[in-house]
Amino acid sequence: MIFAPAPPRSTAANAAWTFGQSAVIWGLTLVIGPAMLLAIERRFGITSLRFAPQHVLGALVFVACAALNVWSAMSLVVRGHGTPLPMASPRELVIAGPFRYMRNPMAAGGIGQGIGIALWLGSWSVLLYAVAGAVVWHVLLRPAEERDLTSRFGSRYETYRRSIPLWLPRWRSTWREH
Repeated sequence: MIFAPAPPRSTAANAAWTFGQSAVIWGLTLVIGPAMLLAIERRFGITSLRFAPQHVLGALVFVACAALNVWSAMSLVVRGHGTPLPMASPRELVIAGPFRYMRNPMAAGGIGQGIGIALWLGSWSVLLYAVAGAVVWHVLLRPAEERDLTSRFGSRYETYRRSIPLWLPRWRSTWREH
């Protein structure tokens, strides 16, 4: 994976890049991927996940996690002077917004969006797809991202990394600048 700080651009330009990237990634991972998996389930007659409030629960989970992703992305744009894209990453270490409570709210939000879609569709394969996304991010992508952040922000990032949990938010932020 190639990590590089975003070139100097206006906040509006970084926001435009971020929303364009989000449209493409969400389209591929949250629309096309689940639609293909649902078609395979139907083709092979795989039993759906069904329970009374599944559509309401799925919609609530999806909307909450989408809001978390937008909040996180805008924190990277405004505070970090970059985008969520690895090849145009924030130029500043962002420890604001949801990043005060968990280290990668965008990964958690994206996985949560996948779970929301799985609930809405009643799809076991989409649920497994979301869980597989968590494993791939945790095992393959996270280490590379953390190496990049350590090389760019040094001991400040290491202190942050030790202080803030990765997956589950700590609602009372313990972050203190040292």
